[in-house]
Amino acid sequence: MDIQTRFLARPDLASIRVTRADDAKSDVMPQISGYAAVFYDENDSGTEYQMWDDVVERIMPGAFDEALARPDDVRGLFNHDPDHILGRTASGTLTLSVDERGLWYVIDPPDTEMARSLVMAIERGDVSGASFGFVPGKTVFVDDDDEDMLVIERHMVTLWDVSPVTYPAFESATSGTRSGGSGDVPAEVDQWRRRKQSGRAAREAAAARASARVAEIAE
Repeated sequence: MDIQTRFLARPDLASIRVTRADDAKSDVMPQISGYAAVFYDENDSGTEYQMWDDVVERIMPGAFDEALARPDDVRGLFNHDPDHILGRTASGTLTLSVDERGLWYVIDPPDTEMARSLVMAIERGDVSGASFGFVPGKTVFVDDDDEDMLVIERHMVTLWDVSPVTYPAFESATSGTRSGGSGDVPAEVDQWRRRKQSGRAAREAAAARASARVAEIAE
């Protein structure tokens, strides 16, 4: 299964926070909430995921609708680690919703040492990032000739997990990492690169022929 992860590189997009009820006792665990993913906004370059130098990915509005309607059995994890489970949709300890901005999660964490430490780290500002794990579904590949860039649009995904994370900014370099390693390149990307390379080679050859013809005429 091709499980992929995407991190929100900017903490302001994640909006991760801890919420304590006004009447809650001091020993009651607070909720952890935030955006695990945001939809592409043409006015905000931070909503694109740079997979490679020539490839960007966009999570499109509606990408999570089917996942929430089925619904997918999603886990809330810390740093995508299954040993650090915080909640689960099937048990009601993790709830997911979608608004115009993206995928919002609310976790009711267990009263464990790990969860208590995480809550403290979030409150202190030590942990401020978020991420989500998914399996790609409906995907559209768009050739952006103006930018010489391939745009991957995710229109539907299967959700795997949502995670508060320690290193969100690391995603700018590794958002293409998959369970099998960072070297995996989708066939569509490889084919697009080959077409681009072939097109450049053809244009260079045509330019060389034109230059040679001009030189002949000049002689």
